[in-house]
Amino acid sequence: MELEGLRGDRSTFTSVIEACACLPDLTLGQLLHYRMITLGCELDTVLGTNLINMYSRCDVPDKAIEVFDAMHNKSVVVWTAMIAAHSQQGQGLEALELFKRMDIEGVRADKVAFSLVLDVCANLAALAQARILHATVAGTELEQDMVVKNTLVNMYGKCGKLNEARQVFEKMASKDMVSWTSIIAAYAQQGSASAAFELFHAMQQAGEAIDTVIFVKVMSGCNHAGLLKDARNWFVSMLQDYGLSPVNENYACILDLLGRLGQLQDVEDLLENMTLEPDFIAWMSFLNACKVHKDMKRGVRAAQRLVQLNRRNSASYVLLSDIHAVCGKFDAAAKLRRRIGRDCGKKVPGLSWIEIKDKVHKFASGSRTHPRNDEIFAELQRLGVLMREAGYVPDTEVVLMDVEEEEKEQVLCYHSEKQAMAFGLISTPSGTPLRVVKNLRVCTDCHTATKFISKITGRQITVRDANRFHEFKDGFCSCKDYW
Repeated sequence: MELEGLRGDRSTFTSVIEACACLPDLTLGQLLHYRMITLGCELDTVLGTNLINMYSRCDVPDKAIEVFDAMHNKSVVVWTAMIAAHSQQGQGLEALELFKRMDIEGVRADKVAFSLVLDVCANLAALAQARILHATVAGTELEQDMVVKNTLVNMYGKCGKLNEARQVFEKMASKDMVSWTSIIAAYAQQGSASAAFELFHAMQQAGEAIDTVIFVKVMSGCNHAGLLKDARNWFVSMLQDYGLSPVNENYACILDLLGRLGQLQDVEDLLENMTLEPDFIAWMSFLNACKVHKDMKRGVRAAQRLVQLNRRNSASYVLLSDIHAVCGKFDAAAKLRRRIGRDCGKKVPGLSWIEIKDKVHKFASGSRTHPRNDEIFAELQRLGVLMREAGYVPDTEVVLMDVEEEEKEQVLCYHSEKQAMAFGLISTPSGTPLRVVKNLRVCTDCHTATKFISKITGRQITVRDANRFHEFKDGFCSCKDYW
């Protein structure tokens, strides 16, 4: 168009930048942004929002912030786009702060912005802030909106508050597929398989259409409860009673259960005979099972398939490196780690969050940057002495480095969830329950340590990891050491 001497107008820029966001194409997007500036094109709501979305999807959040800050008279749509950009980048704390700033500047949240920030609270398990948000819309039209109500059910479920999730669900005058999916998922994630089963049958009696997503949620409840026979029965029912074709997530539940039980041959057979091509998650589940059960040969085969699916994803290399380390092959493990740094994207760091006095605090494994770090370390040392006296032995096998045992114990001491728990203990009155969120699966040492901490301190400690909820009380965990 430009070669023929035609100049793009606001509508042209809007459409093409939106396409750049979908692709995503950062080079073209930046070129268009520069052309807009040279032409003196003012950023309106639509154009500014599209630029923010484009930079966010191209993983250039700083440029998205620049666009946002340059805009005048920001509408709720623009604020929502920037909040979404922070959320997509895993910057939940920044998203919450921006929502508060929007409120201070007098911009009223609509149902999209409200639902979005509730999702952020759900991901961080920022229950106190979510309850405040819920209270602000109580009795208003916004609270009666179906999208908002479904988001509230999801939020309370992800915060581990099943009673509150159920209260919102039961008060709904009408329920859609999302409503039922959200409440079933809430129970399934906590391993309450029987409750998830009952809700499935209630949904069926209510005449709601059943799809594969509902079966994924119900089967995940079987997964978290270790119910292999039930999971298989639900899978067969999906095929025979409902005529539904399975998706990869349905298979993943069976694969994960078999893997945890050490039935690796059955896992491999199922992967080879699935009606679908196994996806990255399916092979990752198998590779993780190979790591747990120290099966090097199968682990290598799984890793090779993962590399074929995505050469630049570091997760498969990390797990294969871990298998080498678990088997004592530290040189091979180190070689793979170097390859990760050279060929792959960043390794996902271990992060944990805890909410204290309406503020969410973030901790990173191995980091000592928190303002109260000295107090946190002192508390961890104090707990370590008490835990050893009670019989705790650090599981140094999870530290996959060729270093002395003492150094391995120091590494374990600074896992992100332990830092978060120690901070919670020194920041709250005795007996106050603690709630921690972790972005990865909790390791065996931290799981054991948390049982000891709950008994020593008399605290109820809830940990939501990437897999499920763990409710620690009096030295026991609700998962019954199956996760």
